Amino acid sequence: MNKFITQQPFKLALKYLLREWRSGELYILFFALLIAVAAVSSVSFFTDRVQKALEIQANELLGADLLLSGDREFSNQTIEKAQALGLQYAKQMTFPTMALSENGGQLVWLKAVQKNFPLRGEIGISQKMFAPETRVTHMLDTGKIWVEPRLLSALGIQVGDQVSLGDRSFEVDAILVSEPGRGGDLFNIAPRVLMLYEDIPATGLIQAGSRVRHVLLISGAEKQIQAFRQYVKAQHAVGVRMQGIRDARPEIRVALSRAKQFLGLAALTSVILAGVAVALAARRFSQRHMDHCAIMRCVGAKQSLITQLYVWQMFYLGLVASFAGCAVGYFTHDLLLNLLGSFVGVALPKPGVQPFIYGMSVGLITLVGFALPPILSLRNVPALRVLRRDLGDFSVSRSVSYLVGILSLALVMVWQANDITLGLYMVLAALVTIAILALCAFLLLFLLRLSKKKFSNAWWYGLRNILRRPAASVVQIVVFGIGIMALLVLTLIRGDLLDEWQASVPADAPNRFLINIYPEQVQDVRHFFIEQHIIAPQFYPMVKGRLVEINGVPVNAERFDHRQAKQLLSRELNLTWSDELAENNKILQGRWWSDKSAEKDLISIEESVMKYLDLKLGDRLKFKVGSDFIEAKVSSVRAVDWASFGANFYVIAKPGLLDGLASTYMAPFFLAPEDYTFLNKLIAEFANITVIDVAAIMTHVREIISRVTLAVEYVFGFTLLAGVMVLFAGIQATHDERMLENGVIRTLGGSRKQILQSLSVEFATLGLLSGLVAAILASVVALVIAHYVLKMPAQWNWVVWGYGMVGGAIGIGLLGVWGSLDAVRQPPLQVLKKFT
Repeated sequence: MNKFITQQPFKLALKYLLREWRSGELYILFFALLIAVAAVSSVSFFTDRVQKALEIQANELLGADLLLSGDREFSNQTIEKAQALGLQYAKQMTFPTMALSENGGQLVWLKAVQKNFPLRGEIGISQKMFAPETRVTHMLDTGKIWVEPRLLSALGIQVGDQVSLGDRSFEVDAILVSEPGRGGDLFNIAPRVLMLYEDIPATGLIQAGSRVRHVLLISGAEKQIQAFRQYVKAQHAVGVRMQGIRDARPEIRVALSRAKQFLGLAALTSVILAGVAVALAARRFSQRHMDHCAIMRCVGAKQSLITQLYVWQMFYLGLVASFAGCAVGYFTHDLLLNLLGSFVGVALPKPGVQPFIYGMSVGLITLVGFALPPILSLRNVPALRVLRRDLGDFSVSRSVSYLVGILSLALVMVWQANDITLGLYMVLAALVTIAILALCAFLLLFLLRLSKKKFSNAWWYGLRNILRRPAASVVQIVVFGIGIMALLVLTLIRGDLLDEWQASVPADAPNRFLINIYPEQVQDVRHFFIEQHIIAPQFYPMVKGRLVEINGVPVNAERFDHRQAKQLLSRELNLTWSDELAENNKILQGRWWSDKSAEKDLISIEESVMKYLDLKLGDRLKFKVGSDFIEAKVSSVRAVDWASFGANFYVIAKPGLLDGLASTYMAPFFLAPEDYTFLNKLIAEFANITVIDVAAIMTHVREIISRVTLAVEYVFGFTLLAGVMVLFAGIQATHDERMLENGVIRTLGGSRKQILQSLSVEFATLGLLSGLVAAILASVVALVIAHYVLKMPAQWNWVVWGYGMVGGAIGIGLLGVWGSLDAVRQPPLQVLKKFT
């Protein structure tokens, strides 16, 4: 027995790997894997940083990365813990009080913050009522206050006047338009006043027994923030509420969620293309090593040794290629960020270690999953192949091997998507695509076989080439189709769906809310809008009620574990009634009531409330409204589009149920910047009405959408490179066979021009067919993803069919000819010697 058979497989594999590397055998497989990992890791590094930046940007709406609020001042021990973790902090307190001027008094909501507020974001101020705001990052000076415009109207004062708060007078330094930390508290009736925390003692407003809401703002690195969260939870402090961006207003949560889905979907496309490229390169690698395996079998190598030998080679190769791919991915994304400067618009934090771990894992999993079929096939190469090179039936292990490849792809896709639903949709789409593309390929071959025409000239000879290699042609159509489909899906997501998302927050979406409108004022307010040539809004009745019983059992927030459930039960909810279902609402369970229904005590509940409070259809809920109680049955469950910026309610009652209860009305409307003086007239006419400005939140959501659009454009570039790699790998899969054919044709008198013409026809036809089927499937997949995953409307796009067919024919035709130039340029004698 030869000496090499007795060596350790991992040592022998390393020796063979180095030898084959020097001979150039592994270049294609190595660089296919390197480019695949580089594309995936670049996307991962970039999306990791973009998502962190988006969350930091969204945290600007809170004024910090984390808010702690409670009825008591936070202990020195808590603050010292934050300092020990290297976190920044700022104290804040809020409470109602009276503001006095020479013209009278007004109840206000006072917010006192320390000098370093805000830790994140900016404060919007102006010098005139409802004028465009100026953004600042600093707090005002001691002895001064910033006030909301409605306080000026209520007290008949202007900027520069004095206002008394407790025992001290303050100068109104500016009008407060917006400030971080107000996102979840938009509907306080009292005007807001912002002042320095250090000025509070001089006012004498805080006494024993005073009802004050204390807030501790925290900002810093994510790891330290999470450690501080765990510390606060471990203290089991009663009445302390933690709020981060994930706990912010629904509009912001929806925007960030969609941002992550878009970026994840773009990166997922690169994963699919990476798997296909590696599979093709591994297949070619195995075909070129059949003779080597046959020789090894002749000298006594067992199947187990051959298997271990190639497994170790793939492991070494995958480790080095994945590491190199991660390095290339990191430096490529970093270089592009430096070149593009303020591409994303905000400073990006450094990436974590997760993208590197992910890139290495994807590289190894993809290599093992897709290299396993040819490796398991090589162990079955018979020794007789040395004499008969037509031997080599590997069908025994093929089904099991490819099942492993599919499972590996599914694992990577679900992992990358970070969403089982999205990942499984992509896996299913990939499998269905492969099946349909394969069926179309077989149909094309069948139609060619039915043709009775003699393929004599170069044009018909190119079509005949497809028929002459049926298995290879089917594989190429499938591969080209997957690559084109993935690029088209991403194009649709990048274009149509991003447009739909931007359209979901249109330019004329409501940016102001009127609240505290008395029922008898509704018609007068509507007429006032019309007189001022402003589109009159829709008015919604509103009753405040607290949930006190579920099916006759008193509710207790402490028995619910979910944070959202505790929040729902610890405050009053806005109840309304309506005959018709709003456009941005959709019934998921039950039925909307009709006028013919005899039951009057019916309510419709938003889906998240049903989930967090563990409710079901038919449950009876009791609400306390002032000193009254109402009880009703849950008749339907609704999905609400919280990103619509319209009037959205958790609870809607059937008309008649809330009759006799004290109610007010609210009205969302859009006001153009140039019409801001309209609000002055409105407040002067209806002094009790409160104007809520949500323009800052809408601007913030639009900024997130805009920057995600740029990020997807960036990711699309890497996916395009991965797609080109797939197409090139597909062409290279038949490189040796084409080289031999071209050598024979040249020997029999064929010219290079005829060969190039036939190759152009062959690859253009493959591209045309692949592009047509890929366009159809891409449209279907995009519709499915939009409707079921991203929960967004989408329309059938016929233009993408032209992109698929024309782009496929031209792109694959050019790449095919370019990739085959080496096979055409080789002298016929040299080619024949090489293969015989």
